[in-house]
Amino acid sequence: MAGATDPHDGREVADRLAILQLEAEYARTWDSQDADGWAACFTDDGAFEMGSTPGGLPAMRFAGRAELTEFCRLGSGRYEGIHLLSAPSLTFDRTSDKDAARVWGWVHFSYHDRDRKTQALRHVVGVYAVTYVRGDDGEWRMALRREQAVMNEAGFHGFPTADRMWAPEVS
Repeated sequence: MAGATDPHDGREVADRLAILQLEAEYARTWDSQDADGWAACFTDDGAFEMGSTPGGLPAMRFAGRAELTEFCRLGSGRYEGIHLLSAPSLTFDRTSDKDAARVWGWVHFSYHDRDRKTQALRHVVGVYAVTYVRGDDGEWRMALRREQAVMNEAGFHGFPTADRMWAPEVS
């Protein structure tokens, strides 16, 4: 397992399961138009970034609960769809103490949707680079989630490498 210091360490297993549940909530809340629930997957000052693609939308960033809530409300209100996520590849930061407070993840996704106004169908495949942090309440949330489409209706755009997309030392 990437970033594992002891595969038999019960805390790390519990942390991995909690992050898997967070990923499930991220997908479920967006797909069910629960904008408040989706934004609650992030820290209070968390951010969601989308990279640009040829023939697609420009790069965008939404930060803070209010912006995240509004982005989900508008986006999931217009597009009816479903996220299919891989299990995240996780790297734990154990530099401060044995209880990791920060984890970096790499998640592959496939997203299928329908534009409620035009009925047009879309399919996007890509990756998320995610920084998860444990809050003072002990719950894991996303501090930063970067999305980069690898393929959509306009074609294949190349796989984003970790050094281009995400690096723990800059997150």
